[in-house]
Amino acid sequence: MPEPKIAIIENPALDIDQLSNFLIQNTFSIEIYANFEEYLMKSNARCHFLFLEAGTVISSVSEINADTSMKGNPFHFWNDAYTYTYHRENNSGTILEALKKGADDFFQVPPNPEILLMRLRAQHRRIKRMYKNFSHEQTTLNYKNLTIDSLSKEVYVKGQRVDLTHSEYILIHTLAREPHYIYNMEYLFRLITGQKSLGDYNALMTHISRLRKKIAAIDPEHQYILTVRNKGYKFNITYNPGSEKFDDFL
Repeated sequence: MPEPKIAIIENPALDIDQLSNFLIQNTFSIEIYANFEEYLMKSNARCHFLFLEAGTVISSVSEINADTSMKGNPFHFWNDAYTYTYHRENNSGTILEALKKGADDFFQVPPNPEILLMRLRAQHRRIKRMYKNFSHEQTTLNYKNLTIDSLSKEVYVKGQRVDLTHSEYILIHTLAREPHYIYNMEYLFRLITGQKSLGDYNALMTHISRLRKKIAAIDPEHQYILTVRNKGYKFNITYNPGSEKFDDFL
């Protein structure tokens, strides 16, 4: 289990330098991003914790929920990290709304570094216990020659690791964990970009094409991603009942 890593999205309400220096001194790894979209697009943005201002949580989810075809809580699809939210004025109503939209916890501004540190360590202990208690089979999705590890966020085909970007991993994992569901183009576009498509899905189609080619380079006999005409994409399922969806246990 790697050392705890925190992604911090820059915001004037938070003194990032002081807080990050304190956490680094206490064995946390810190990555700082200019905005939420940059965090989502980074292929290595796989963190245990995320610090995100409450207004950003609310606006991000509200934007994607404007499409009535969206399924589930999109914030959870975008982000696997345990998310701490905060608000410049410590407005309880705004923080409560962010928690309803998908944030996991909150701290007041300015945060008490020592108290926050204790909370982070406690949560990380729980993550490590969960990692230890769940077997490899329970944390993976297996389809034909494809294996998706939900904890390490790695994909293997015929035992060979596939080098995927963060967006490509999000796509294959999203499709595979709900293999009977057809995801529309708009949903998947917003999932990987955090933005509306304005009817142009070229970026999404490019990601899908590259993802297919990377998998096919190792396993050309199986097509794992299907195009559903005039609807979107779905996973081509041959499910191995010996594996479980780790998300069901969280």
